[in-house]
Amino acid sequence: MKILIELRAAVDVSDYKYGNDYVQSRIDDYSRGLKIFFDKVDTSKCDVVFVENTHESEDDLPQEVKDAIPAGTFMFVKHKNDYGKYNNGGGDIEMWKEYQEQISEYDYFFHYEPRMILDDASMIESFLNNPRNLFCVEDNTVFPCVKTGYFGVKVVDFIEYLDGINLDEFAPPPPKDGVNIENSMRDFWETKDTDFQPDIKYCTRRWYNESYGSGYSKY
Repeated sequence: MKILIELRAAVDVSDYKYGNDYVQSRIDDYSRGLKIFFDKVDTSKCDVVFVENTHESEDDLPQEVKDAIPAGTFMFVKHKNDYGKYNNGGGDIEMWKEYQEQISEYDYFFHYEPRMILDDASMIESFLNNPRNLFCVEDNTVFPCVKTGYFGVKVVDFIEYLDGINLDEFAPPPPKDGVNIENSMRDFWETKDTDFQPDIKYCTRRWYNESYGSGYSKY
């Protein structure tokens, strides 16, 4: 049984969001979040891949980010953000499709966004000890949703989900509306054997608003 943990990042969004101060804050968030993740999660029984979609290659990543990634971590870095600039979920799916062949070599897959601070690693530990489709339901949403900042899946189900996505329809440019990935994944995995947990706050994440600045919230 093979497990892959994906650490997903989009470090440099200066082309379409907020500017250089915001990008530096993201570099700081990722370097801190990566160090905390590797301090708290035992990755000895799985493989880990760092996936980043705003740089051309691993060599172009900020040094602070590279310094936070231990030796032995696989790297998949490619400037590929055609859909993510319109729809964050579209950017996630775009990169999953880019390295879908490598994902298919595994039985289980856990996605985590290390820009967050991992306060409680118990969900990840539970997945590593008992791999399965595992999501947290997100409360207070207009539509039924799951959290997509962290989740675990059977790869066979994950590939079926990806193969069913047409990105031109999922993440079209404005003024067309795209698809909400949190709702899309909830709808799909409700048809599968899935462990849906309540809205437990395992992480702390930074939010940013162009008018009000930044702050932190539990996620």
